[in-house]
Amino acid sequence: MELQHIGERLKRILAEDLDLNLSVADIDDAVSFMDDGLALDSINLAEFIDRIESVFAIRIRDEDLGSHAFSSLATVVALVAARLDEPADGPADDSADAPAAERATEAEAS
Repeated sequence: MELQHIGERLKRILAEDLDLNLSVADIDDAVSFMDDGLALDSINLAEFIDRIESVFAIRIRDEDLGSHAFSSLATVVALVAARLDEPADGPADDSADAPAAERATEAEAS
């Protein structure tokens, strides 16, 4: 899938599926998802991850949650593109884990 298409779909998820009071035009590729940018809280981030996994039929791994993969739209586009290039069944050791959105919420709580 083309990177631009992934980015546009992610913008629509942020603007239309999450309760952020944003339009697609408000979301720049380089804007931070955290503090001074879109300021996604743990619930927004968990919902965003859940929608990404559902829309793109991919699995966000535990190590993605602790990385800078969710620092901006551009980094999420790169992550989604990388996961789309993986085999459909993904890594065997990650298949039984809880959904990434649930893991993200648990990580924020601790």
